[in-house]
Amino acid sequence: MGKKDITHKSFFENPEWFADLMNAAFFGGEEILAAGELLPEDGALQKADETVTTERLRDVVKKQTKDGSTFAVYILENQSTVDYSMLIRIMVEESLAYDKQIKEIRRANKAKFGNVLKEDEFVCGFRKSDRLAPVFTLVLYWGDKEWDAAVSLKDMVAVPAADYYEAKRVRDLIPNYRIKVFDLNKVKDFSLFKTALRTVFEFYACRKSAEALKRYLSNHEGEVKALDEESKFLLTTMIKEKRLFKKLTRKEKKEEEDMCEAIQGMIEEGIAQGKAEGKEEGRAEGKVEGRT
Repeated sequence: MGKKDITHKSFFENPEWFADLMNAAFFGGEEILAAGELLPEDGALQKADETVTTERLRDVVKKQTKDGSTFAVYILENQSTVDYSMLIRIMVEESLAYDKQIKEIRRANKAKFGNVLKEDEFVCGFRKSDRLAPVFTLVLYWGDKEWDAAVSLKDMVAVPAADYYEAKRVRDLIPNYRIKVFDLNKVKDFSLFKTALRTVFEFYACRKSAEALKRYLSNHEGEVKALDEESKFLLTTMIKEKRLFKKLTRKEKKEEEDMCEAIQGMIEEGIAQGKAEGKEEGRAEGKVEGRT
């Protein structure tokens, strides 16, 4: 796991930020998840039997509890690059998460009922009345280009039939399994967020334009300055400017720089570096073309 992945995972282990993200992405900002209801879950999933042995590692998993019972399970997967197989990856992970619940119920049934289960229930260890908690996965995508991988199983499966009617009948049988991708490139309004995530994501959304960043800093200087240290570290990790973190968290009054000036300096330096790299690439391409 890379440093960026560890930073994101560590940040969203915080139940307040985790709940804020899920509420905004799944429920339009309505507080369906409360931080106090969330319990950490092991991100590892294993399945081993006579037919298959597999293990999957998820980034952050939280179990939502109500009245002492599991109400729902929420999974967060952070992505900095597009994964065109993501939909199948999540299908497997969610299937294993449900399988994990079944195993836990079987163990509880065996301890509680022993051998008094009905014949069919005894064989599988799962009673007719047993129910599973829903499992929801969110892909938080913060790469530079927009997410263009399939989010629906129907879009990922091809039916190569010459006859349109035949192909349609087959496609209609494909389950409408979908995944939820929160693409920070496509979101324009972050007002659904109630925590520091709003400022972090708004700032990040302006990263490609020096003018947009300066404008945002001019209008939201107070919010950026008020960010806690973890949020500042996440933000500087996302925009790939770790040097900026030290400037944002300086405590000494004598050495303290105005944060907005520091950020603008970084922006201008980054733009100048980008232009220089572009010129170098152009010269290199010109030399290659000249040789060919």
